[in-house]
Amino acid sequence: MAQVVLEDICKSFPARQGRSPQESSQRLAVAAPSATVAPSLAKVGKAQTGQVAQTGQVAQMGQVDILKHINLAIADGEFMVLVGPSGCGKSTLLRLIAGLEEPTLGNIVVGDRCVNDLPPKARDIAMVFQSYALYPHMTVYNNLAFGLRRTRMAKSAIAQQVEQVAQMLELGDLLQRYPKQLSGGQKQRVALGRAMARDPQVFLMDEPLSNLDAKLRAQTRAQIVQLQRQLGTTTIYVTHDQTEAMTMGDRIAVLNGGVIQQIAAPLELYQRPANRFVAEFIGSPPMNFIDVQVKDNQHLYHPHFTLTLPDTWGNTLAPLVGRSITLGIRPEHLSLTSDSPQSLPVQVALVEALGHETCLSCTFEAEKGMSMLLQVRIDPQQIVQHNDKLWLEIDPQHIHLFEADSGAAIAV
Repeated sequence: MAQVVLEDICKSFPARQGRSPQESSQRLAVAAPSATVAPSLAKVGKAQTGQVAQTGQVAQMGQVDILKHINLAIADGEFMVLVGPSGCGKSTLLRLIAGLEEPTLGNIVVGDRCVNDLPPKARDIAMVFQSYALYPHMTVYNNLAFGLRRTRMAKSAIAQQVEQVAQMLELGDLLQRYPKQLSGGQKQRVALGRAMARDPQVFLMDEPLSNLDAKLRAQTRAQIVQLQRQLGTTTIYVTHDQTEAMTMGDRIAVLNGGVIQQIAAPLELYQRPANRFVAEFIGSPPMNFIDVQVKDNQHLYHPHFTLTLPDTWGNTLAPLVGRSITLGIRPEHLSLTSDSPQSLPVQVALVEALGHETCLSCTFEAEKGMSMLLQVRIDPQQIVQHNDKLWLEIDPQHIHLFEADSGAAIAV
């Protein structure tokens, strides 16, 4: 087991001829150059810190930045989730740690070693791929044992290790089957077992659940968390699914455009987002945003409503009087009410009855004749129909405020 420290990591790829750097950046972040490596990686001695090029020099040579000065410390035994939209650089960062890509700038430290100059097989890291990457001509047993055989471990020790992993993952009855004879969930368990069998310092998981159906995804998600806690192995998990991120990680690093937006525990991200991007990305349905004006140190003004804020906002809002800011409200912090100066007039555009709750999409008339959709969560016992005209009340104890230009959160 080991901590992982990323120090000022940058990664650039060359812009393709005839394509702008912006177009290349979008494509390269999604599809980094591929490489084929052994699923489990063996440990060797120390390596010296690698010499890398400066980012500024790369930019001048017509290359595009995919990762920009990433600094991240992952504690020994921690389950860290990297989450963000497609193309944000999260899979590229995972490949850098695995050794499948070389950083343009910065150092990658695993345990007490800088691994920049080490090949993938020497980093003592195991990676679980999105596509399972099982050897189709090998049985489940041989897939699990493959990495161990490369270390020249005794056959009896290999058999014991494979049996132990198979028992943990409930694969005992499948050891003589081939991958083509397995379901998607069984294949994923074999891929996890192959990584576990080597007992590496670090697990890397690149969207391992994306090929599974919803029910199986939930089951496997819980199983991965239980196994990680049982083994205590440092795990870095990449996903674009914020539900996976919120339910699995000890901490979450939110990426966008190759930059870490915020690193925090799941509930802290949800309750205290650092900026508008994090607020919108974390949570489903997403947070609602309304442009308002600071009327005084206790009131926010909109042409259709006025919101009175708690006294705790007074000192924060005093310097912002007269300025336009963005008001953020989560769907569960909007409720049905009667017509009043503080209520929002809306019309129901969509009703989604989910059983345990009902989600509404409501049309709200914003400034200058423009309309927007507000997402609302209500109790399933409240009966609402399409095209109903309603009034919504904002819970002032649970609002979020953001700078209109930068999107940075305005803290109390």
